[in-house]
Amino acid sequence: MAKTKNKAAFTFTPDEIADVRATIEALRGKLTNLVAISPQQRRTMLKLGKGSIEFVQTIRRVVEEHRDLAPPAVDVARFLEVVSLFETLAEFEGPLVRLAESINDTRMIAGSEAMDTALILYGVLKPVSRTVPGLDVVIKNLKGSRFKKTRARAEGEPAASPAEVGV
Repeated sequence: MAKTKNKAAFTFTPDEIADVRATIEALRGKLTNLVAISPQQRRTMLKLGKGSIEFVQTIRRVVEEHRDLAPPAVDVARFLEVVSLFETLAEFEGPLVRLAESINDTRMIAGSEAMDTALILYGVLKPVSRTVPGLDVVIKNLKGSRFKKTRARAEGEPAASPAEVGV
């Protein structure tokens, strides 16, 4: 059995599922101005990474104190606006990323336990599949779709274990 057994031992009631979905939609409703960019745009745009945040924040402080030093062609108000937007979105992003990671981790644990149990049940059902009408077809389809050979085995080589076939 997997070491993750029972680490994700809970379920959601239909009301809880509806509440979470409604909360997600409410959050989306509050963030209607968010934009999506293409992979090409993402690759080519100038990025403000972790190492540059302090640089931008320092320039902001200097410009706030000495607006007269900025050349007329630079829209200082817009600069201050996008810096503020960046910082606000970063504040939102942190907890949402941690929440998404927790959802993903919990989903992985649940999936691991589900797969572990499914493999046990498959092992039990496979030998009796010839005696239960229709089950032989189901098992044959499962075997063909889930346990595909990854390479030809040499003569005498043992069969691949579930771990070797990605189970």
